[in-house]
Amino acid sequence: MDECPPNSRPCSPQGFTVSEADLKIRTGALTKTVLGGTHVDVIATSSIQPGEILLVTRHPTNALAALIVELDRSPSMFSHAGVADEYGRIVSSYPYYQPDDFFDLGGLRHDPFEHFWDEGQRIHRLRLPDGVTADGPARRLRDYPEDREGAFGFAKVVIVAAALHALLPENVLEPRAEYEVVMRAVDAGVAWQSDDDFYCAEFVAHLYGRPFTLGALRPPSNVDDDDGCPPERGPTGLTLAAVRIGSTWVSLFATTEQRRKLRALKTAVWKYDPAFFVEGIDVVFGDEPMHHDSLARRTERSRLQDDLVVPPALVTPRMLEMWGRGTDMLEGSPPSEQREGRLP
Repeated sequence: MDECPPNSRPCSPQGFTVSEADLKIRTGALTKTVLGGTHVDVIATSSIQPGEILLVTRHPTNALAALIVELDRSPSMFSHAGVADEYGRIVSSYPYYQPDDFFDLGGLRHDPFEHFWDEGQRIHRLRLPDGVTADGPARRLRDYPEDREGAFGFAKVVIVAAALHALLPENVLEPRAEYEVVMRAVDAGVAWQSDDDFYCAEFVAHLYGRPFTLGALRPPSNVDDDDGCPPERGPTGLTLAAVRIGSTWVSLFATTEQRRKLRALKTAVWKYDPAFFVEGIDVVFGDEPMHHDSLARRTERSRLQDDLVVPPALVTPRMLEMWGRGTDMLEGSPPSEQREGRLP
């Protein structure tokens, strides 16, 4: 049973090899599914409780999702996160450009699970740490009914991406350079905190109110995602349109302090980690010539401290995944089919 099933097909959204019919072992209310030699616990959707954290695997063709996985390096290829509501849906924040509605660039959505399944993505329920319940987050989730969509946190996606890139193990920035970029990201994340503007994992962290540290933000060594489907490089198509328009929209409504903090981060990145732009993420920051502002000399120690608490705007799907005690896949999640589709 540990061998890959015969006649298997490559290219699952989660990076597993999946047979024509998943092998299932019924163990009471729980199903064990064997995916490419990996045992995955499968649970019925009816067992999902309001407030529980749901993690979604990478969209098989979406470039932004591939970029998140590349930087965040979730062991399970999670690129999206949300919370279950009392009606059996997943509440999550993502960008969505609709050509017929210029003002709708994404935000909180209340989607049935099929929204993600139809795109070839799997949904997993996070097993919460001992002593943590979903009751409080479920109550706080009621403050976000369907008509409180808010906005997608375009700026904060860039902020956390810049921090992750600076912390990549193979990037090997000098301690001072790593410090400047990451601390500017922390400052910007604090400035951009909002009760109505989120990206996916940030919204989950907001509901749970659980502090995460800089040590948890550090990406692991490169995750092997050789699933036979090389991800696209750089945001393209609707992703590019949504991010470009969204970043312009954000700049119109940002406060002076938010603009100042974002520019300070941009300047630090240009000076200390310019590869962040070279590798295609200048789509939000802009690729215009920079006049480097002189960075204020900090009086704090110039090495990062892993016990530093970061704002919710620097929480990622991998950090949620590693916080829990494992995951269970929702029954109904697709096997290896891949489809073109929308964000995330």
